[in-house]
Amino acid sequence: MPTVVVKTIGTGGDYSSIQAWNDAAPANLVTDDKIWRGELISSFSGMPSFTIGGSTSDATHYKILTAASGYGFKDHADAATNPLRFDTSKGVGWSGGDDYGAGCVLNEAYARLVGLQIKLTTGTATGIKIAAYNVLIDGCIVESAHDRAR
Repeated sequence: MPTVVVKTIGTGGDYSSIQAWNDAAPANLVTDDKIWRGELISSFSGMPSFTIGGSTSDATHYKILTAASGYGFKDHADAATNPLRFDTSKGVGWSGGDDYGAGCVLNEAYARLVGLQIKLTTGTATGIKIAAYNVLIDGCIVESAHDRAR
């Protein structure tokens, strides 16, 4: 059974950025017998795009990026009635980007994004670009720079 290595990301956490968390992961999660779990404890605004990739992974050894318990929009007191729109007053999230691509690039097989808010604020690409197979995106709010309020 793999060891789950939990690292916090944000102010006062183990890593100051999502990219720093990704880059610190073992090169081979399979041979190290690990799940590399990043938990956001603060929001990021105006940040450059980030990529989850660079490690060897499989279905039982992978990277997962999520909100720490109590920090996600699903944990908000009014979660049942809050509109499903990017709003960091309701839980942690990431916004930013650049003119070169998506806000988040999933470039590693089996990578997982769970319960996050992601908003691309610049450029014309999508909030998330999938560039690998067998990735999982579960319960996320994703907006692109060209999304409009309805």
